[in-house]
Amino acid sequence: MLEKFKGKQVSLRPVLEEDIPAFERFMNDFEATFFTGSMPGLYTQAEEKDYFKPAEDKRQFSVLFNGEVIGIIELFDIDFINRTAVLGIMIGKEEVRSRGLGQDIINLALDYGFYLLNLESIALTCYSFNARARALYKKCGFKEIGHWRKSRCILGTYYDTIYMDILKEDHKPYVLYQQMQDTINKYQK
Repeated sequence: MLEKFKGKQVSLRPVLEEDIPAFERFMNDFEATFFTGSMPGLYTQAEEKDYFKPAEDKRQFSVLFNGEVIGIIELFDIDFINRTAVLGIMIGKEEVRSRGLGQDIINLALDYGFYLLNLESIALTCYSFNARARALYKKCGFKEIGHWRKSRCILGTYYDTIYMDILKEDHKPYVLYQQMQDTINKYQK
């Protein structure tokens, strides 16, 4: 099994063709997509395959837990001149949600973005009704930088879109950073 980056509980790898059926299931799961802004779409394997085509301005990873694909994390809208990107995460497998995996997943992606892509700032958005996500992002070092008021209407109630970001200087190096440092040290001897 291919695992590119290993965290404390999860690992990340490039999206493989064999992952597409899982992503099709995830993207058609009401609760999984409710928080992503993708709802109320209906998604086919062909559309998912197209979404995961490589592009210069995005890096997408399958998230594995106990050897099984449980979700995706991606850096997109990557701007290599200004050294910025946007982070997106979805844990599609319902049985592993709310088990503390999000922090491991996000910190691996932040290490990748800051120390391998040399980014300076990574942003994300979430909705004001998603208190769990906001708490997770704050645990990972993100700070709220603004609100788009009443930008999401659900069942006649309006919610804000919350903008958050983290700078490289505010990110505490994680497991991937240490693996990189260990590799450098190994070859310097």
